[in-house]
Amino acid sequence: MSPKIEELLPLSETLNSESNELNKTITAINEKLAALNFGIAVSIKGRATWFGYAKVLTGPGKSSWELAYDADEWSVEVDEHGRMAASPTPLLKGSRDIRIEGLGLVPKIVARLKAEAEHRIRIMRDAKTLAAEL
Repeated sequence: MSPKIEELLPLSETLNSESNELNKTITAINEKLAALNFGIAVSIKGRATWFGYAKVLTGPGKSSWELAYDADEWSVEVDEHGRMAASPTPLLKGSRDIRIEGLGLVPKIVARLKAEAEHRIRIMRDAKTLAAEL
């Protein structure tokens, strides 16, 4: 027996209520990550979109580090004026489906940030050791 349309009403109400909280959750995560001042961009492939943490353009001449998404994997390459060549879109500006998928990947994004930070620390320490040995 198939469900009746009336049975969808409570699901719709719950979905919309939870959806209204999405931006608060994303904002809270963005604030906590920004407070760490990592300055490291990472990206992870979702179903059809790349998600991650990156420096995004928020207005003319303004940027911030946020959870983000894009159709393509991104890098933080800059042009000769110090501007990023391309900027992913802040997750806060994504559709509900994009925001839900992105939030589902936050544990992997955090793990990737941790791994990348540890990698960079190893490089700096190895360089320091090498410099001392020269």
